[in-house]
This record gives sequence, C-alpha cells and structure tokens, in this order.
Amino acid sequence: MGLEILSDLSEILPYPIPDFPLYAGIGKLANQNQYTVGCHFHPDFEFNLVLEGVMDYFINGENVHLGTGDGIFVNSQRLHYNYSRELTPCKYLVITVSPSLLPKELPAVEQLMASKTTPECSDYVLLKKDSNKAELSLYPKILHEIQTGNPNVFLTLSYMLALCGAVVPMIQSDAHGDIHDAKWLSLYDMTKYIHTHYQSNVTLSDIAAAGKVCRSRCCQIFTRYMGQSPIDYLIFYRLKKSQELLLNTELTEENKDRARHLLKEFGLYEYRAAHPSALSGGQKQRLAIACAIFSGRRILILDEPTSGLDGQNMRLIAEKLKSEARRGRTILVITHDRELIESCCDNLVEIVACPNILLHGYFPSSSA
Repeated sequence: MGLEILSDLSEILPYPIPDFPLYAGIGKLANQNQYTVGCHFHPDFEFNLVLEGVMDYFINGENVHLGTGDGIFVNSQRLHYNYSRELTPCKYLVITVSPSLLPKELPAVEQLMASKTTPECSDYVLLKKDSNKAELSLYPKILHEIQTGNPNVFLTLSYMLALCGAVVPMIQSDAHGDIHDAKWLSLYDMTKYIHTHYQSNVTLSDIAAAGKVCRSRCCQIFTRYMGQSPIDYLIFYRLKKSQELLLNTELTEENKDRARHLLKEFGLYEYRAAHPSALSGGQKQRLAIACAIFSGRRILILDEPTSGLDGQNMRLIAEKLKSEARRGRTILVITHDRELIESCCDNLVEIVACPNILLHGYFPSSSA
C-alpha cells in the first residue's frame, strides 16, 4: 500500500477489499527516503512487527526502539513515523484496521473503544517478542489471509478481533495529563505551509508565522512531535520531492549516463552510493539543483540556488546555469547573490527597497 500523506499530515488508507477496512503487508525501510516513513496520522489502529533488523518508532514525541521480533500498537489519531536510526535495512509487517470494523453495536465494545482512544490515553503499546508471543502470533495469520487476494473474511475478522481484544485493554486511559490538540493544530498548519512552499526560500520565521507561534515555540513543537527541527524537516521534504522527481523519470541508459555526468559536474559522483542524509548542506543543495536540471523541464525557476554555498560552488552553479541556457532552457533565478547575478544572468529585474520601484534592463554578464 503506497503512503499517501496530505498537507495536514493525515494519511489516506486505500484498503484493498471494499467495505472491509483492514490492510496487512510487508514494508521495507530501505525503500523509503532516508530510511524514514513520512510522519503522518490516521484514525485507524496500526500494528507493526519487525521481521528483520531493527527500527525506531517516533510517536507523539516519544521514541521507541524495536528489535527483531518486537511489535507495537499505535493508537488512533497519533502522529507517528518509523525509521532506521543507523540507516540500515529493516523489514516489517504492518497492519492497519479502522475502528469501524469492530462491532460497536455491542454497548460494551463501544464503551471500551470510547475510553481507549481519547487524547489522554496511551499513544502506543509495546509488544515484546518474549512476553507477548500470543498477540504477535496473530500478525502473520492476518497477513496470510489478506495476501491470498480472496481472504476468508470471517476468519480474518476473528484474528483481528482477537488481536484488538488482547491489546486495546492494555491502553492506559489516563496516560497524558495534557491534550495535544492546540499544539497539533499549529504543527499541521506549519507542515502544510512547508508542503505548499517548499520550492520557495522558506525561513524559520515563515514556518512559525504559519502556525501562529514564535520561532522558539515552533522549534519546540517540531522537536517534540517530529523529532527534528523545522529546517531539517524542510530539507527532508525537499529531498523527498526530488526523489519522486527522479523516480518519475524513465531511467534509460541515456538517462543513466546523464545522471552520472551531472553528478560528476556537480562534484557529487564520489558520493553516488551515499545516503542523502549523509550529505552536507551544500551537497544537498547541489543535488537538488542537479535533480531540477535532470528533470528536462524547459523552464526552471530557482529560488536562492546558491544559498549556503561557498564561492567555488557558486561559480560551478553559475557555469552550469549558463550552459543550460545556451541549450535553449529558460532559467529564472531569484537571488540576493550579486556575484551569481554578474556571473550568469542575461536580464535583470531588480526590486529595490523603496516602495513601488522596479528596475528592469539588460545585464551585461559574461554569458553574453
């Protein structure tokens, strides 16, 4: 099941069987950008079992480590993601089930569900391979039924009810003294802003303003609920979108040669086997520009492309942009870098500090 995360971090779960909201499948962190599944939430219960390797789960600000054979239950509407701290492969079994599948017409079940899914309740239940064997043994049974393509619905439901019946009562009803709703609303607004404006020159002040909080509070909320700073999340999201762009480009032998050539031109070829998170900020910046060029789009709009780059790499970018322009591409650069402007721009539109003053004209650069 592909992960479809909306701008407010909610996830859409397309269940394979109509009117039977239950999914079971195998996931691999090696297939995810930076070995990290995107941060998200959903009303469904989520069950995970580590089959090979190790991984960490970040749930509402708390980090949980899982070894091979360990499992975890994530409560409804909890912000969470799983990742590999050491950037090592991990294979896991994931099950999601909508609470609507449970027989709420029974008053006892309805009362239990209502008391175990509130914000004050436990965010998760850790299931250890040595002490929760009975619960964990149900995971592969559910997976087997779903993978047949034509499962025995009654048998699958009985396994799922047995699993929920064992785990849901383990949820503590008063685990939190405070409710996260206000912080969540700010976080959703801030992540939505990043998802919408990631191609622009986004600052910490911009992100904080979107959530109607100060910069310090913005950093606190991101660190608590996302496990990283707002700027680190912005970089992560930009790399994720760059990866999607590359994956949507047909990798013919010609394109593979182009990719190798671009990596060499941008001084990144020696890092071709490195994980993106192992790259420096400047290397990530160059990689993002290389991805934009590789896309083959006739028009490129680059916002502060040399931000954070030293003089040598700025000149490298300038030469590459001139080269692409000579090939017929239209390149619009938004920048405060005067040296970049003088190095590669043909025409200049300058907005100066005085209100309503716009200067436009031919700029005699070295590319002329």
